[in-house]
Amino acid sequence: LHDSKQQAIDSSASMAALELEKRQQELERLKILYQAKTETLECHLMSLRKELAESQKSCEDLKLRLKHQESLQEANSVNRVSGLCIKCAQQEAVLAKTHANVHMQTIERLTKER
Repeated sequence: LHDSKQQAIDSSASMAALELEKRQQELERLKILYQAKTETLECHLMSLRKELAESQKSCEDLKLRLKHQESLQEANSVNRVSGLCIKCAQQEAVLAKTHANVHMQTIERLTKER
């Protein structure tokens, strides 16, 4: 009776040892899978960070270009009067003054004639 109990205990201990070994192997396998997944995700994260940095740089470059174009457009519009370049606006002003002088001369002539 004592031997059969001892055999049962030894058998249970042996089964427990096998179960422990199985669980340790499974744990090791899960650690390896976790490590591989972590490395994959870290690589993906690094790639996304690189893309983000490139996109941010591109965005900053485009902002600078837009600002430059706006300043050129602003400077161009400063050199224009009513949509005309300065030279054309000056010529128009001279013509307008001459035209106004014609009216003034006509008024003065009519006044004198009266």
